[in-house]
Amino acid sequence: MKLYMVEFDDRDIPVIEEGIEIEAGDGRQAANLGADVGGQTLAMVPLLIPVVDVEVPEDRRLREAHVSIDEEGKLSFHQPRESDAAFVVLSAIQRSPDARTEVEPYGAGVECVANAFERPMDRQLLVVQPGARIRFRRFGRGGHYGRWFVVEWNGTELASRNDEPSEPA
Repeated sequence: MKLYMVEFDDRDIPVIEEGIEIEAGDGRQAANLGADVGGQTLAMVPLLIPVVDVEVPEDRRLREAHVSIDEEGKLSFHQPRESDAAFVVLSAIQRSPDARTEVEPYGAGVECVANAFERPMDRQLLVVQPGARIRFRRFGRGGHYGRWFVVEWNGTELASRNDEPSEPA
């Protein structure tokens, strides 16, 4: 499975980066994707995805791995297996009414497996199948709406494009 970060921030265009940054500490390696609101206590729990039996490149960006999800919903990165899916971390700004992102409900082929945030960014961890897409835009006070964008996975490459719908006649 290929791994990607997609950031939609103040630049108002989606920025796609191949790979996820891996940090080393306490004798282990993990992706630190912010905080998750944990269970009934609503405690802020760091969302760390440990790297298990995978060699992390010198630049510290893991570009391919098998993403394991256990019965409790815990994620981990393992040796890559053949897969057409992509693991996408969609990081979208949610700072205030003046800078928020509207994400359309996910369609077929997109599964949200975890959520986190690192203010002002909300993060959705997605498993995306070939042919699936994610659509979003900026909105703010006074009915100000930005352009629609789509991020699409074709089984080989993750790409973004402007997706302005045509106006009904």
